[in-house]
Amino acid sequence: MAQSLSQSGVGNIGVQASGENITVTVIQGREWALTRYEGRRESNRDLSKLETVDLLEAYTESIPVIARDAFADEFCSWLEDEAANISVRVLVGRAGRGKTRFALKLCDQAVERGWDAAFLATPSTDQGGNRQSAANWTWSKPTLLVLDYAASRSEFLKNWIGELALKADQGPSQEGGPSPLRILLVERQANLDLGWMHDVFGGGDGGARAKRRLLDTEEPIELPAITDVDERRAILAAMLKRLGSSDEVPTPGNDLGFDDKLAHVSWGGEPLFLMMAAVLAKESSLSTVLELPRDQIALEIGERELTRIESIVARENISPEFARHLTATVTLYGGLDETAALAVIEQEKTALGFTNEGSAATIFSAFYDALPGPDLEVRVLEPITPDAVGEAVMVAVWKPPFVQRGIETVLRAIEVDHALITAIVIRTCQDFAIHGYEHPLQWLQALGEAASADLSMLLELSDELPQYTLTMRVIAVWVSEELVDRLSELETDQTSEQYQNFLGAALNNLANRLSDVGRREEALKACEEAVEFYRTLVARNPDAFIPKLAMSLGNLANRLSEVGRREEALEAGQEAVEFYRTLVTRNPDAFTPDLAMSLGNLASRLSDVGRREAALEAGQEAVEFHRALVARNPNAFTPNLATNLSNLASQLSDVGRFEEALEAGQEAVEFYRTLVARNPDAFTPNLAMSLSNLASLLSRVGRDEEALEASQEAVEFYRTLVARNPDAFTSRLSITLGALHRVYEGLNQPQDSLAAIREAVETLSPLFLALPDAHWKFMYMMVRDYINACERVEEEPDGVLLGPITDKLKPYLDNGS
Repeated sequence: MAQSLSQSGVGNIGVQASGENITVTVIQGREWALTRYEGRRESNRDLSKLETVDLLEAYTESIPVIARDAFADEFCSWLEDEAANISVRVLVGRAGRGKTRFALKLCDQAVERGWDAAFLATPSTDQGGNRQSAANWTWSKPTLLVLDYAASRSEFLKNWIGELALKADQGPSQEGGPSPLRILLVERQANLDLGWMHDVFGGGDGGARAKRRLLDTEEPIELPAITDVDERRAILAAMLKRLGSSDEVPTPGNDLGFDDKLAHVSWGGEPLFLMMAAVLAKESSLSTVLELPRDQIALEIGERELTRIESIVARENISPEFARHLTATVTLYGGLDETAALAVIEQEKTALGFTNEGSAATIFSAFYDALPGPDLEVRVLEPITPDAVGEAVMVAVWKPPFVQRGIETVLRAIEVDHALITAIVIRTCQDFAIHGYEHPLQWLQALGEAASADLSMLLELSDELPQYTLTMRVIAVWVSEELVDRLSELETDQTSEQYQNFLGAALNNLANRLSDVGRREEALKACEEAVEFYRTLVARNPDAFIPKLAMSLGNLANRLSEVGRREEALEAGQEAVEFYRTLVTRNPDAFTPDLAMSLGNLASRLSDVGRREAALEAGQEAVEFHRALVARNPNAFTPNLATNLSNLASQLSDVGRFEEALEAGQEAVEFYRTLVARNPDAFTPNLAMSLSNLASLLSRVGRDEEALEASQEAVEFYRTLVARNPDAFTSRLSITLGALHRVYEGLNQPQDSLAAIREAVETLSPLFLALPDAHWKFMYMMVRDYINACERVEEEPDGVLLGPITDKLKPYLDNGS
């Protein structure tokens, strides 16, 4: 918890300082001297009082930061870059990746260079009613400020960065001029085109352009996973040593089974999980722990922490049930100072009916023994950290039969800080819902329902939801629908540019969300409406709105293709590419990524109508653009390159260039495996599709055993995906089963081949009968393959299954489609 610096009528800024005698001048020359933030660093603490969970904390620095030297050197070069006086970077990475540890390391390196360095803590609301003005804030020497959890502070950032942009000197630093200021924003994910980062830096006005100029790079920089097995081994060994364990990590080559597990464990790239594995290995073995999924590792550490806290507060006769609930509640709030904690304790006692637990003051004192904050003037209850463990505690405490209790606690908490609670709930969904824990999604649904009556809260929730998500797709659709409805009901000038631009963006987002869950006709309708808005706006102000129209046309092309209107889809895709080619001639840095993506989409649309050579040409151009973009920023553009490589593989196969197609397909799968290791919630569907495509290519070149392995893996992925969202993934499962049938044919396994193609027909049949335009080509090929497979095993095709299908197919075959 940060120390809070405030003065009546001033607002406040809180800083966790990592430099000696930092001086910050705030409003009318008032100064506060801040000292090095050492309260939670291991070097200044009684080691005998450190709990196991403390050793996992970034601030205790229980083990050295391993395998980040080259990355840190590049960031130090950014500190010393004289091209801009004020410069901002955005650092992203999956939970447990070590973002806070890295930021602390960077602060230390800045201090070694004579800089001031601090973690900046910003409350979501003002204490004195006035937000701190950055226009009146100065720094006396080169300064690095780090803001963790940036998404939950987007409103503060939007104002603060905007004010800094007004005073920024973008030229080289002059002798005697302002000292350099570097700002590092840390979050799990960020995208300049949407969400919190767009809210802070986006838009099309002059102010937004000035804020964007502060960005050292417009694309977030991802802290890479630990991929080197020896570096993973070093983290495990360092943590075991820190724990005083006599266990040793097997040396390379001494235990091949262990080496293989360490190389391939899904959470091995995250230092925090390696440290937690070492903790759990004290009561098991490293080899056994490496077999646990990441959710189970976090939950086991969380349960240990809950047991520790229960035993401490039991001295004041606080029941285990209330102890667990209050621990989760404090964690949900992100920590509570004494005044806030006393109010929350009374509130939770009343809400749960725990009226015999003692006074709020007694309970606070007991919990302060268990969850003490740094040694500050104000006593604070700290949340359970690191995040993964804190989330695990909330998941464990509010699991069935206490799901409703969790929902109600979340709803009470958002009355205090909606942005912070929303961010914490979304992070918990990302980390646990993908492993089958449904109750965090129920918290999120309750948040959405509470926000539906408040447009600003709804916008905040919409921005917080990740662009690519498997676990939150249905909720994302609901939020987008609510947002469009609320905007449509606004009593405002609905012909104004500002309103139509806003509603157009919301409709585009809704179209994408609807497509994600398989509601294709509704997605198309929303996208068509967005295009009409932007055509109207372009007629009034082409310079401002052609980029938005081009983006909407690209979306429209995809939505039209999904419902089988392929010629219209091609027309929209071509128009989008033409717009982007013009925009690139004016501003290549800004619009080359959009052109590259629109070319990839156009290649698919050309392929849909049988223009194979033209499709290949567009696909190759898209891949060339994306390779150049990945060379500049691999973290931002690798997903797009992987998508276009997978599509290029199909386009090369269509013209008979099978070996080149296989090479592209294999590269796409390799990229997606890496991406899934980072973020399975976002990229598992892409990996499934690329594996299915790869299986077909392997089969074409006679590598049937490898094709079978890839195809079976793809089918298993899709079965899991269909179980979670049948509307979105049933058609892909059907197509993948059809590909599996062909692989079995190549292996001369006719019974397996028949079983696969029959299941493919059965799976696609309901979708085809409901929406024949979108599915008739695949349905026709599958029926044909099913009949042929029946002939090979001398079995009669199922007439009951085929009757409705052939009736629905007949018009398409009669007109020569």
